[in-house]
Amino acid sequence: MAGLVEAIQNDALNPNVSVSTLLRKVKLAAAKLQLPAVEEWVESELNGYIGQVPEYRRLKGEPRAFNPYRGWIPIGGDPKTVRMISKASTNQSIAAIEDLVASTEDGGYLHQALPPEVVNALNRSMEFGGFGQMSVMIGRAEMAGILDIVRNKVLDWAIELEKQGITGEGLSFDAREKEQARALSTTVNIGTIGNFAGNLGHGNKSGSINAEQHYGVFDELRKAIGEVTAGEEKQRLEHAISGMEAVKDEPKGFAQAYAKFIGLVADHITVINPFLPALGSFLG
Repeated sequence: MAGLVEAIQNDALNPNVSVSTLLRKVKLAAAKLQLPAVEEWVESELNGYIGQVPEYRRLKGEPRAFNPYRGWIPIGGDPKTVRMISKASTNQSIAAIEDLVASTEDGGYLHQALPPEVVNALNRSMEFGGFGQMSVMIGRAEMAGILDIVRNKVLDWAIELEKQGITGEGLSFDAREKEQARALSTTVNIGTIGNFAGNLGHGNKSGSINAEQHYGVFDELRKAIGEVTAGEEKQRLEHAISGMEAVKDEPKGFAQAYAKFIGLVADHITVINPFLPALGSFLG
């Protein structure tokens, strides 16, 4: 009887098996091998991410505004601003992404609405302003790419387990396999905000996945602010960022610090737009 690892490999190669179904088998194998880091990653993929997301879930789209007479039209203006608001990310469950991809025609787009504060800032900065709706249009292929990446990562992980002699018998693993899976080291690292570096299995002797959350958003935010401000304004904003960081684990206190920061940074809202989802995760 084929082992669980081989079954995962077969499902990863079968396009008719959904990624969400594939991940449930990975969750079962990780639980039996006592690999909590793998379970954590799978849980985030199955149920949706809270806070930062892996790099492969950070996307690029086309910002557009809704014109009641012409429909969705491209947002023009300063190239740097357009690049900033073109960035998007998704923390949705893998099943939700599968549904979106399945319900969208080839060549179609998915909408990710821009936050109200960004819409207001853009309306103030554009000569023809006054648009109530603005979104980043994400191509269907971009979302489908997330599914392919996750499938490939699982396949790499399962292949590495087999190379290490961890295959299982049916739905079980023996004591040696469990011990070997726990003993092998991991080389998967988390980088800056939302960055998930490394592949499951590639150069990874345990096939473990480290999906722990980091608070790099504050350092990245300081860097972004430093590129567009100077002098006293820069100091005020850096102080406000430090204020948020100090209470990041206290939702009520963070909400107050966040509101203060948004008030101070109103003139640079398009610059901080890419950081708003990560900052919002600390609001509880």
